[in-house]
Amino acid sequence: MGKVSLKFKRLICFFIAIFLMFCFDKNNYLHQVMADNETHEFTISPVGKTYTITKTFDDTYSIPDNTYNNLDLSNTSRNSPAEITEFIYQTKLKIEPNTTNNATITNIEALDVNEKAVTITSSTDDNSYTLEFNSFFYDNVVFEITDSNGEKYYLKINRYAAIISTNFDNIDDPTPTTKKVFANLYLDDNEDAGSEAVRLETLVKKVYKDNSYDFSYASKEKDKDNPGFYLAITESKYRACKFSTEVDSNVKEVYFITTRPHWTTKTNGIITGSGMGVKFDISTKQTTY
Repeated sequence: MGKVSLKFKRLICFFIAIFLMFCFDKNNYLHQVMADNETHEFTISPVGKTYTITKTFDDTYSIPDNTYNNLDLSNTSRNSPAEITEFIYQTKLKIEPNTTNNATITNIEALDVNEKAVTITSSTDDNSYTLEFNSFFYDNVVFEITDSNGEKYYLKINRYAAIISTNFDNIDDPTPTTKKVFANLYLDDNEDAGSEAVRLETLVKKVYKDNSYDFSYASKEKDKDNPGFYLAITESKYRACKFSTEVDSNVKEVYFITTRPHWTTKTNGIITGSGMGVKFDISTKQTTY
């Protein structure tokens, strides 16, 4: 009789365990593990793209590559996000999960910026989210993307107006004797370029190897075949102009910040972004937006 009671008790415990398992939501005890070959791709595309950079000044620099339609955000973190670069006048970007994803997007949040810096709207039609930057000041923003599985992914969007180039490969080379760093700046022809009467100014901060620094205004470069300030026309809407500053082997970093004059009616203020604008490292020739 004792043996029967023991078997009965074990049977009762088994049924109780099964009952409890079904009472709790399976997500509370099952954790999805990403397979080695599994990726989480998101489609990112400009909304209403109206610009095409068709001409540059020379071959010493290139426009940042925007062919990032499908971007894998697997294994990203807040401190190590995936990064893309986009033209600063392209204020709207659309993000949606790739068709290979098993989950949908439930939320996107802009981190470490004013709540009005970026307007984020969602669409139930295609589970997409649209990001709209409301100021040139917010030139690099990290976004946290949460999906329906509770997984989080991180994307940093760097926005540029100026491409940095030089007339030298190595600062210690004997030629050319006058070494320059250029800010190749692209401007909206209606909003910022117009005529030269707008008189945009580019402030330069030079940081030296002993960590001292000074400020000056960049020179406006002019083409020998074109007496005007604007050297290259990209299309009817955007024009390009070129600022420069001279450097030597004592300079380790150069910052460019382009501003409108105080009397302008425009509201975007600083064209080249937050802080001291675009940073260029002389030794690595690395640009940070």
